This record gives sequence, structure tokens and C-alpha cells, in this order.
Amino acid sequence: VMISRLPKPELVVFLNPVTEKLKENIARRGRKYEQEIEMNYLEKIQHSYSVYLESQREVPVLMLNLKSSKYVNSLDDFAFLDRLLSKDYPKGVTKVDI
Repeated sequence: VMISRLPKPELVVFLNPVTEKLKENIARRGRKYEQEIEMNYLEKIQHSYSVYLESQREVPVLMLNLKSSKYVNSLDDFAFLDRLLSKDYPKGVTKVDI
């Protein structure tokens, strides 16, 4: 009931890194309780997010498939992300590889 009164987002942005990058991030953070997370588990989570987001037809979803992490340290890549976020998107999923 309450959900029907919440405003719909203008844009949902999903950062979709490759699973190997998730493992690297986990290792770099160094949290002991995260170190035993298996790739298979991460892949299942990624798949579940993708399935859910693909079903969203009422709001625009921008799925950024993160093939590299250059955008973190590159002003040009950051500017590219800024331009992506400034665009209007149709309802449903739009996928962009970065």
C-alpha cells in the first residue's frame, strides 16, 4: 500500500562490475568475514539483480557494465559518465559498456 504512494525514480543506475572485479574489491577491503565469499555466490547475486532490473518496465534503468575501472581515475571517463547521467532514457533497461 505504501509503495504505491512513493514517487517513481527518474532513473535507476545499476553499476554492474565483472565478478572478478568484485573479488578484487573484496580482497582490497580486507574484511575478514568477506574473504570466503565464493565466485559462484557473487555470480548468482549479479544474475538476480539483472533479472529483476530487466523486469522493470515502469522506470528507466541504466545498466553500466563496468568492463574496466579507468573511470575512477580518468577525468575523460568521468566526463563520459556525467554525460550518460545527463541523458533521458526510455522506460526499461538501457545497457552501456564502460
